[in-house]
Amino acid sequence: MAAPTSQIAAPPATMSDSPTPKPKVHLRVLIISGKYHIFSFEPETTVGRVKELIWSMWPSEWTEPAQPPAPSWMKVLYSGRVLADGSTLLSNNLPVSNSNNNPTVVHLSVRSFSVDEVEDDKKHGAKRTTTRSSNGPPHAEEEVGGCKCVIQ
Repeated sequence: MAAPTSQIAAPPATMSDSPTPKPKVHLRVLIISGKYHIFSFEPETTVGRVKELIWSMWPSEWTEPAQPPAPSWMKVLYSGRVLADGSTLLSNNLPVSNSNNNPTVVHLSVRSFSVDEVEDDKKHGAKRTTTRSSNGPPHAEEEVGGCKCVIQ
């Protein structure tokens, strides 16, 4: 005679058994005009990718500054420093949460540009760079041509 076995039925699934959303980095991206938009990203997202996504989803209410020609014209600032494009949101110690009720404020700096400047760059394939002036104030920058020559 076989020993009796008991079978335990699994409890029915409830709404609380549904997968919980993955925590994300919620950013309140503030531009110079004072307008902002809230974006949510995976913590492993690089800052360069964040710039690409913000650029591709540029909010229509952000008219000043206008959408730049490319994401490379933007800088993301957090806690007084410019975030490197290759770094992740997590590596920059941006908080991760399940809710966007209290997003982290970051500033988006857009390099100024003119339509003529963008058209000239497209026509001539020139890259514009800036260099710090050695005889000016510590933060003074001047625009230079596309070559990287150093004149001594």
